[in-house]
Amino acid sequence: MEVYYRGEVIAFTELKKQPQKTSAPLPPRARPVMVRKAKQDHPWRQAYKSMRPPNRAIAAPSLVGIPAYASP
Repeated sequence: MEVYYRGEVIAFTELKKQPQKTSAPLPPRARPVMVRKAKQDHPWRQAYKSMRPPNRAIAAPSLVGIPAYASP
């Protein structure tokens, strides 16, 4: 028997018997599902009107004098 690859004979070794199949790997264990709920004082649980106004001292820097267009 000869084996050809791209028109050339290549060396090979014929197996006497079929290799044994390995057992299927075990599936990974399922992690327990942890449900996390927001605390009672979390902003998601507060009404919009009862929320504190944002701290204006940490506002973005002033953009006065910077053109709103890109230079050519």
